[in-house]
Amino acid sequence: MKPRPLTDSIATEQQRDRESRLRGAPNIGIMADEKAASLSPCLLHNWLEERATASLDSSPPGAKLSDGHVFRHGHRGIISTLLEAHIADSTTNKDSYRAPSTHHMRLMGPREEMLQKYLFQKFSQGVLEAINVPSEDLNIKESTTKRDYKVDGFTSRPPAPNKSHNYRTEQAVTFWAEKLHRIPGVSDIKMRDTPFKKTSVFSTPITQYLDQPLPHSLQNYPNM
Repeated sequence: MKPRPLTDSIATEQQRDRESRLRGAPNIGIMADEKAASLSPCLLHNWLEERATASLDSSPPGAKLSDGHVFRHGHRGIISTLLEAHIADSTTNKDSYRAPSTHHMRLMGPREEMLQKYLFQKFSQGVLEAINVPSEDLNIKESTTKRDYKVDGFTSRPPAPNKSHNYRTEQAVTFWAEKLHRIPGVSDIKMRDTPFKKTSVFSTPITQYLDQPLPHSLQNYPNM
């Protein structure tokens, strides 16, 4: 048995619809007014919502609006009758669940509030006292040791020199000059006043080294 084509089914449904209206029997989804017929060709028992709103799908009297314009922009006056009203800035969920307001509520007890004010005033006073400390006299030209360890009647005097010195010709007293004999790999030292000099004793021929002082022996000049 072959299935009937879809066109035959639609024709059968439309025939039953006409017969039902002629007999006057009630049928769900069909309005009495002929103008309320659905704009879209569908079966009798399908798209009940579309058949129920068929009268609203039509354009208002005198308005030159196509059916596509109505489908795109919706039915006029179904959702809201205030056609000139603006869209609300907040949603229903936002209006229903607001953040708790603390303007008229106490967040701490009186004792804790008094303690907080007292500690704030106490530490603020300490910070202000630390900032406003009087500065010391910057014209003081003495060291901390000299200022703290004073002896009445004592006057500091530099020691008198035991011989005359010439800073232009004498070897400066440095850390390495005092640790001269502890430095490894030092060349042959001939004079104490100028110990850091080059020496060529290790490469001088023996014929040229005759009558010379022995290695690591000091010369008499300048005998300092």
